[in-house]
Amino acid sequence: MYLDILITGGKIITLDPNKPEAAAVGIKDDTIALVEDSAQSLHEAMPVAKHIDLRGAVLLPGFIDTHVHLLNTGIYQLLGVDCTVALTITEVLEHISKKANAIHTGDWILGYGFDHEKIKERRYPTANELSEAAPYNPVFVQRRDGHSAALNWEAMKLFKISAGQPGVDTDESGRAIGVVRGMANTKVIEKLNRILVTPSLCERAYSTAALEALKVGLTTVHALVGGKQTDLSTSWLIENGLTLPVRTVVYDETTDVDRVKAEGLNRIGGCLLIDGSVGSWTAALYEPYSDNPSSSGVLYWDDDCLFQFIHKAHQEGLQVSMHAIGERAIDQLLSAYEKAIKKSPRWDHRHRVEHFLFPTWEAVDKAAELGLVLAMQPAFEYFWGGVGNMYGSRLGPERVTRTKPIRTALQKGIRVAGGSDSYVTPMWPLLGIHATVNHPNDAQRISVLQAIELFTTNAAYAAFEEDKKGMIKRGYLADFVILAEDPRVIPSAKIKDISVLMTIVGGKLVYSACHFR
Repeated sequence: MYLDILITGGKIITLDPNKPEAAAVGIKDDTIALVEDSAQSLHEAMPVAKHIDLRGAVLLPGFIDTHVHLLNTGIYQLLGVDCTVALTITEVLEHISKKANAIHTGDWILGYGFDHEKIKERRYPTANELSEAAPYNPVFVQRRDGHSAALNWEAMKLFKISAGQPGVDTDESGRAIGVVRGMANTKVIEKLNRILVTPSLCERAYSTAALEALKVGLTTVHALVGGKQTDLSTSWLIENGLTLPVRTVVYDETTDVDRVKAEGLNRIGGCLLIDGSVGSWTAALYEPYSDNPSSSGVLYWDDDCLFQFIHKAHQEGLQVSMHAIGERAIDQLLSAYEKAIKKSPRWDHRHRVEHFLFPTWEAVDKAAELGLVLAMQPAFEYFWGGVGNMYGSRLGPERVTRTKPIRTALQKGIRVAGGSDSYVTPMWPLLGIHATVNHPNDAQRISVLQAIELFTTNAAYAAFEEDKKGMIKRGYLADFVILAEDPRVIPSAKIKDISVLMTIVGGKLVYSACHFR
């Protein structure tokens, strides 16, 4: 036997409970062939085609992001206007105007990362303002959470949006101002994607997003596609996913069970919306928002329709995955799961709740009882968590203590898998690990090793891949990330700043920020 690659010379954290650390890892083809305690004896015992000396760096299983809007992530990288750095409405408009001057008349302008909570005026740009900035282009500026947006008059006319339609904001005189929320926002996104998404754009956008994933140490992403992004986004990824340098697990955001089975997938859904978001006041709560007493959010399903869909998918042996952020939405989803499981018992279904941001404590117990997987995004707490931030403003000081109850869920025996919700927050697993360890609610903080497991072993489990991903173990895929520092030993406040030095997928070097011998 000979090895294609031998890795030695640093810390090797395997996450295998039977061998937590190692001194050497041998790779043959795309698989881990050996995991040994002695590097010297292994090097002398067999020929090695290539030797990687870590020089004190840290080898971990490749990170897995369980919630990525992969196509939109790539589209915004290619075509979008980054509004994350804008601090005033004027700055937003300047970015839009600059883009308009650089493109052709009639081309779409897509703003992303906009957050009115960070804007001095604490509001959205109006249709009048956006039309002045870009009079000859349709403009769509999406709030960072993806659940509301601002449009100019050109876009409003194209999509036939007017006052009186559900989810369309109006001024005191009853005139539409260019802001859409909830299902109005969803319909706009669906129409926009039908205009923009082509096979060529799919190839460019997926490739761009895949390269961004590698830079942060991701070797697998759970790609949530279809639905609002058109069927083409799903079919392209299913047919061409293996050409990308990062592994993808496709979640088709459809309710068409027969179609998913024909596609050969064993899962359905992804970010199928039960409700909206806290930031846009559309996550479904039992009591009104603290800073908007006129709203307690919205539910997008009635109970019977939700149960019928879930039960059919459950009967067909599919894993179901759906978006639920507010407590009312989470309870509705858990009730439907429970009814489906009781009516048609099936072991190890691993149905998922995406986000599980603001549950009741009873819902945590119910999720454990039902054997659900919680796909959570810890970075939400980094950006918006705690009393002094957006969640605190929306929910108040008592309710905000229930956001992202990661530690409580783990203590109940629930598998919690980590993700980003990119484009909402960036693909950046180290930020997710950082946010979990430094949760603004001390009672929900977990250890660094537990946080790493969210993005490795638990994430692999969430897609039935725990027998080949998530650990450095003989027979597993040779997917690794090499970090400059050990997140277990540096100050927790610096975890997000650790550099990714190298990403390896299937034994192949796919990203390198430095040179190893």
